[in-house]
Amino acid sequence: MDTDAIVAAMRSPTGASAAIFRKARQGKVALLLSVPLAMEYEAVCVRPEHQLAAGLSEQAVRIFVDAVIALAEPVKIHYLWRPQLRDPSDEMVLETAVNGRANLLNAAGSGRKDKQMTEITTYPLRLPRSLKKAVEKQSEEDGTSINQFVATAVAEKLSALQVAEFFADRKARADFKAFDKIMKRRGGKTPRAGDEMPR
Repeated sequence: MDTDAIVAAMRSPTGASAAIFRKARQGKVALLLSVPLAMEYEAVCVRPEHQLAAGLSEQAVRIFVDAVIALAEPVKIHYLWRPQLRDPSDEMVLETAVNGRANLLNAAGSGRKDKQMTEITTYPLRLPRSLKKAVEKQSEEDGTSINQFVATAVAEKLSALQVAEFFADRKARADFKAFDKIMKRRGGKTPRAGDEMPR
């Protein structure tokens, strides 16, 4: 699921995105999630503006995120599909869907750009010449920049190393009773356009 759908579910318990999580909680749908995508969910959900709009405490937001992650089936990223989409922030969603062999992809994006998700930090990287040449050749063949290639390689490696431990930790600390209360609460925002329940 797209990060916008997670935020929509947290902010609007009466919306269609929240209904998907209730179905997942009942075992009627399976959610797929990779470590990088889960980390993005958490980074976005804990932002003060989303916490405020949802009417949740910081602790309740963390309960929500932990339960969402614990509900999901872990997906190891075996290969990356970048760049494929017009919106680069959706690449992790596509990678998770492809690697997890998803039957359906939920992208609740509203066309808004999230400035914090598109900001880039830099890190000087020194590679041996032979490795740099190999990276240049591969990235040229893939039609990507060296930066994109290195960033996706790092994300892929972290995902492979962290999958089992990451999801086991979240399952151990998930509080599903509290999650169920959050999902049934009154309040939050009314669902935004496109996230309303069908009539």
